[in-house]
Amino acid sequence: MKTPINMKTFASALVAFLLMPTLAMAQGGPLEPPGPPGATMRSLEEVEPRIPISEVPYTITEPGSYYLTGNLTIETGESAITITADNVTLDLMGFTLQGTEAAGQRGVDIALGKQNVTVRNGTIRNMGEEGISANWAESCLYEHLSIDENGAEGEFSDGLSGGAGAIVRFVTATGNDNRGIAIRDGSVTNAVARNNGTAGISSASGNVTNSVARDNGGVGIQADAGSVINSIARSNGGHGISASSIVTNSVARFNGGNGISVNDGNVTNSDGSNNGGHGIFANRGSVTNSTARHNEGDGIWVEHQGVVAFCQASSNDGANINAPNATRTGNHPND
Repeated sequence: MKTPINMKTFASALVAFLLMPTLAMAQGGPLEPPGPPGATMRSLEEVEPRIPISEVPYTITEPGSYYLTGNLTIETGESAITITADNVTLDLMGFTLQGTEAAGQRGVDIALGKQNVTVRNGTIRNMGEEGISANWAESCLYEHLSIDENGAEGEFSDGLSGGAGAIVRFVTATGNDNRGIAIRDGSVTNAVARNNGTAGISSASGNVTNSVARDNGGVGIQADAGSVINSIARSNGGHGISASSIVTNSVARFNGGNGISVNDGNVTNSDGSNNGGHGIFANRGSVTNSTARHNEGDGIWVEHQGVVAFCQASSNDGANINAPNATRTGNHPND
């Protein structure tokens, strides 16, 4: 025989059961945390330990991340910072490495064959030789730098000398004794080179993009085996832009030599005007949708086979368009 359930007793038991967690929490039961939560994020020093540099000369012999603690001056005839390891990041932290123009001084000297070195964020100036010497380093990055007035007179030292696979971006090179920025191969982007002794920007093999070269003693922008894109060369002592393959969307004016000069390549959507030589010269190749005015030589000269199309050439001291072996179409005023 089943015993009947007392509904009042059942209801009281149910209410007590439901109130148990609340009462336990109010009384500081086991659900109360032992204290405030601790930090879960690691600091930058824990993620990438950084090593301070507070005096020069200094030699980096181990991979890692290094930074300047303030402006530093090298007084002796040696490199301020020498790097003899791969996989190094050197952050100048907005400070200046200063030289005294003594012979043998280099701002940052990256040893032969070293790879994956980054130098960024600061100024290197008044070294007796190169601001950054890395001609035989490989796959290095240089960014957000000012490289100024390096190379004592007659030393023929570059502001920045980079090796194979160099990436140069957001670098300004001003008043260096020889070339402002020079790389063996790689790329130069968003760079400015002014008042350097010879070439402003020089790449033996690689492209120069979104860059400016003006008032340099020699060629403004030189890409021996590469292209020049979206760049400006003005008032340089030699050619404004000299490239082996492609020059596009670029301007070269008031230069002492040719405005734009290419070997076997193409010039498109560009302007070569008011230059001491020819406005646009191509050994062989094509010149299209470009302008050449008020040059002391020919406006556009294509020496061998090629194409000259849809160009504007006028008021040049030589021929407006000199292209006897090229196909010509849609040009003004000659076609």
